Amino acid sequence: MPELISEDYIWEFKYLFVQRNCILENLELHTTPWSSCECLFDDDIRAITFKAKFQNNMPSFVKMSDLATHLEDKCSGVILIKALILELVFPITAAQKVVLNAHSSLKSIFSSLPNIIYTGCAKCGLELETDENKIYKQCFSCLPCTMKKIYYRPALMTIVDGIYKVRIHVESKLIEKILLNISPDQLKRIIGIACHYSRISSATCD
Repeated sequence: MPELISEDYIWEFKYLFVQRNCILENLELHTTPWSSCECLFDDDIRAITFKAKFQNNMPSFVKMSDLATHLEDKCSGVILIKALILELVFPITAAQKVVLNAHSSLKSIFSSLPNIIYTGCAKCGLELETDENKIYKQCFSCLPCTMKKIYYRPALMTIVDGIYKVRIHVESKLIEKILLNISPDQLKRIIGIACHYSRISSATCD
């Protein structure tokens, strides 16, 4: 997680939906089927252009977009906001959740990996339950389709811009982009060798 909140990373978010949470009395950003998120690396032309325009020789009259201002205004189109990702929260059940942030240890991250992915219907994404024999049940709504697929669980992402914090509901596909395009299938394979990797890391530290 530390690399997700590095100040040196530039992220591009597009087409987020703003909604007021009447219970928490704050504004939330939600992803939609049209939303996109991408981490721009140093050699990306967009990152190079951004740094050349806003970071190197920034005139005094050029200011970075303020998150609070744009949340209060009704606007459409592409806006530029610099913010830090504080944490990702993956709801598992009503009483269980996985929290990943800068304070998460490597051990806790590895132990959380099996819980942030799930096996679901390849057509609608519904999480599939297993029977007493650990065999996945069918998604009756999508029959005759019986294909299964590995998904990331949707998460609640907290970002901060100055004194303002905003929570964004992020869907499975965007979670994959935030995690540097590591697919859920790749992560599942990583889980299989996580214990072995932990032993190697422990031996190296000793």
